[in-house]
Amino acid sequence: MKDRHNIDEFLAAIASRRREGILLDLLLRLSIWLLLQVTVGILWGEALLRHPWWRLAELGASLFLLLWALRPSAALFKRISPEALALFVERAAPHLENRLISAVEFSQRLQRGEVPYSPVLAVATIQRARGEIAALDPDRFFDLATGRRRLGVALILLGLGGVLLLLLPPAKREAFLALYHAPLFAPPPERRGIESLGEISLDLRFPRYSGLEDVHLAATSGDIAALKGTEATVTLRTRFPVKRSVLILRGAGEREKRIPMAMLGSEFVQGRFTLLAPGTYTIQLENEGGEILEDRRARTIEILPDAPPSIELLAPEHDLELQDGEILEIDYRAEDDFGLSHLRIVYDTGEGEKVEEIASFGDQRETRGRYTWDLGRIETIGPGTPMTFQLEVEDNDVVSGPKKTRSAPRKVTILGAAARHDALQADLETIFEGLLLLLADEIETPVPTERSALERRQTTILSTAETIIVRFERLLTAMRDDPLTDPSNYYALENVKTSFSDRFRESRRYFLLDIMNHADQPLPQEIVARVEAQRRAEIEELENDILFVLTIMEREKLQSVAETTDELSKAQQRLSELMSQLQEGAENGVSDEIRQILDDIDAMISDIGKKLAEMSRTLPDEFLNEEALQEIDLTDLQKTMAEIDDLLAKGKIDEALRALERLQGKLSELMSRLDEAARSFAFDDFEEVFREVDGSLSEIDEIIGSQHQLLEAAEKVEQQIEAERLQRLGESAASFVKRQLERVARIRAYLEATRSRFSEPLTRQAPPGLLGTVLETLQERVVTALNGAEEEAAFLEDLLEAHSFDESLESAYRAKTHLLDLIGQLRSVLQARQERSLDVSEIRSAQFLLDQIIRDLERLLQSPSALGGEAGREVGRQSTGEERLAERTRRLGRRLRKLTEASPFVPRNLPERVGEAADEMARATGNLRRPDMKGAIRDEREAISRLGQARATLEQLKNQMSGAGNDAPLGWGRRSPAGAPPGWWGMDDHKVEIPSEEQYRVPKNFREDILEAMKRDAPQRYRRLIEEYYENLVR
Repeated sequence: MKDRHNIDEFLAAIASRRREGILLDLLLRLSIWLLLQVTVGILWGEALLRHPWWRLAELGASLFLLLWALRPSAALFKRISPEALALFVERAAPHLENRLISAVEFSQRLQRGEVPYSPVLAVATIQRARGEIAALDPDRFFDLATGRRRLGVALILLGLGGVLLLLLPPAKREAFLALYHAPLFAPPPERRGIESLGEISLDLRFPRYSGLEDVHLAATSGDIAALKGTEATVTLRTRFPVKRSVLILRGAGEREKRIPMAMLGSEFVQGRFTLLAPGTYTIQLENEGGEILEDRRARTIEILPDAPPSIELLAPEHDLELQDGEILEIDYRAEDDFGLSHLRIVYDTGEGEKVEEIASFGDQRETRGRYTWDLGRIETIGPGTPMTFQLEVEDNDVVSGPKKTRSAPRKVTILGAAARHDALQADLETIFEGLLLLLADEIETPVPTERSALERRQTTILSTAETIIVRFERLLTAMRDDPLTDPSNYYALENVKTSFSDRFRESRRYFLLDIMNHADQPLPQEIVARVEAQRRAEIEELENDILFVLTIMEREKLQSVAETTDELSKAQQRLSELMSQLQEGAENGVSDEIRQILDDIDAMISDIGKKLAEMSRTLPDEFLNEEALQEIDLTDLQKTMAEIDDLLAKGKIDEALRALERLQGKLSELMSRLDEAARSFAFDDFEEVFREVDGSLSEIDEIIGSQHQLLEAAEKVEQQIEAERLQRLGESAASFVKRQLERVARIRAYLEATRSRFSEPLTRQAPPGLLGTVLETLQERVVTALNGAEEEAAFLEDLLEAHSFDESLESAYRAKTHLLDLIGQLRSVLQARQERSLDVSEIRSAQFLLDQIIRDLERLLQSPSALGGEAGREVGRQSTGEERLAERTRRLGRRLRKLTEASPFVPRNLPERVGEAADEMARATGNLRRPDMKGAIRDEREAISRLGQARATLEQLKNQMSGAGNDAPLGWGRRSPAGAPPGWWGMDDHKVEIPSEEQYRVPKNFREDILEAMKRDAPQRYRRLIEEYYENLVR
């Protein structure tokens, strides 16, 4: 029976392990139940106390969970038979093959005295089962370690719940405890409303994105008005001891929310909540007697709106058309009440909106800037494609979500070369209409004699003219980069604009100033007569301007016809090739291509007819070869093409070929007529104007050469005169100049000593008040006079070194004036300062030396009354030559004036410059006859300068008319080559006149100042720019 005991011990161990597992499961379930009870009590204890039915439901759920937790306890008290235990082991260890349960049954039967049918087999079975269970561990049948770990986790969570319960505010802890001992349907404590619970103060912490500082409001009504997301802290100072307090939030359509308030001592309670919606709140208190007190007045909660941002598109101000590849400049201004977040461009090219980020902001509330938008980066936009764009700004509201605002939309159209050229022609027509209106005003508005009426008339006309000038300038700027603009048309229009601008911006302004200068006097009749004469002259000039502009407009239209003719020529050439193929018997697709080309030719002919009809309506007959255009019969061409199309459709190839031959001849005749009409339409013979310009340029070169010869002869005579003067003085020019320079050096030393001696009185602080103001003014005058004397002395030194004795004398006179002024100003300052000592000996010494210089120069410059001998005869020959040269120059000016009246290519101011040169020559002639060689030389140099300006203008005009160096002159229909870059014509935006070295000589002290400044280092912020300049210079 020892074997039986071993089996019983094994089964008892199995039963013990089973009971231990059931106990662990029971404890785990009870721990979970307790944890749920603590959690519910903490979170919803107060609410369950206020709602008995909710509390009843919670008790029911708690009871159900408790039954689930206690369910394993029934197995603890239930006895399990050895057979059931053996069966449990057999299932867990299948390798026993029912031997354990058989051994248990044999053992029980042997114990009852029942002898099995084979005792030996029963004993053998029991012994074998004993041997097998000896190797088995009862713990393998139960995972008790996992059960223990789960129980440990549950107990830890239960302990944390208990700790949390201890740390709860007293109100919540009492509510938790009351949840399990308070009567279920006990009547609620009685509430009593009172007028005031105490003094309320508010602390508002606004959302971070707003950038607003926290606000503390003491002794307030309790009403709250703030942004959404603001954290409000309500502090109540009570008038009696309080046991607990609750802040109750109520919103429209929302369930009330009760927020326990913290107890801050015996008199203060505090609650905190976040403003998310408008509503009200009240405070409920419970005193030490258990009485519930609630404020009768509900405090309001108002949510202040966060306004959406604003965005203004400053530029472009309207829809616009841009050239392909042009940059769009966008000016904008955006602001928000609390802060901006992002700025974007939202654009749509017809394929849906797309967004491009411009800028991001931090706490910035306002911005104004410019964005350079490269439209070339947008793949879906091209010539002719309209695009709409808006600016979109987004604020930084992270509580309610960012708000977006868009600007007014702008439409941008990218123009192709042809469309842009058409737009420029439309602008030219606008200028043409403006000139017509201005001419009408000049003709229909007589010159009034009443001051105010005349002033209004002149102001109105000048304003209209200024508008036209601005349009001229914008158009010329755009035409400069237009490859389809004929350069000859550009230069002609630029000359019209220059002439128009010069007339109105100078003459009109001067007349208006004349009227205003006589504001307090009756209007002089000579002013009225002058305005009337100007009006008549201006009417004539305006008529010429209008005719020139009209001619340019129609030339551009005819050039457009010529371009269509070029396309027509290509179509005709292709038609000839198809005819040859058709004659050779090739019919596969040839007829269809012929029909397509005929359709294209028909469209071209219709376009030509429309343009010619428009030209015939707007162009005066004398400007157009009307006979050539009348012989162009477009209707017959269209009938022939319809006939060919019909013959091809019927398969009559031979007849279609004969009709095509007739069409070829008519197309050739059409292009010949168009070419004849176009070549007859020009500015009074372009080639003749070109030859005249070339001849004038050669003649002006001869005049300049003759003037240079006369100037050299006059300078030789002047040198002889100076030599004779010095000979009379008994010394050479070098010794004379040396003596004067020594005196100038001593003068400059005296002036420097004066500055040093009077520096302290001049820099002393002036007394306050009126006397101080007077002294400061006088001191400034002293410094100005002293600076002027020093600068004039340096200039005199340079003039003496250059042997310019007449100019040296004038400089000495000016220096003396500065010295006398310096003495007077010094006396005034020292007397005002009540200085007793007034020693100006240095200035007096400088004045004495200056008087000696003046006396020597006057003696030197005393010229004889007349020149005798060979010098006199030479001057006479020069005066005669100068007079003849002046007459020749006037004839050239008259020729150029006729040329400007006939052609807009020639600038209107060219004859005026030639006339000014002739006037200078006439003055030089008069000076030679006196004789005044200095004056004659000065006038001759001025004449050369004026002629040089005129020559530069003629040279530029010749280059323009010849295509800036091209072989053939720019006649009718010549435009920029395909793909030519802007500025290929070689034009200059501004005329730069480089002065000759005789026109101005820089004072020596100024040159010294520049050299001294060059030795010093450049300012820090300019160093990088200077380095880049020299890097580019040496590349």
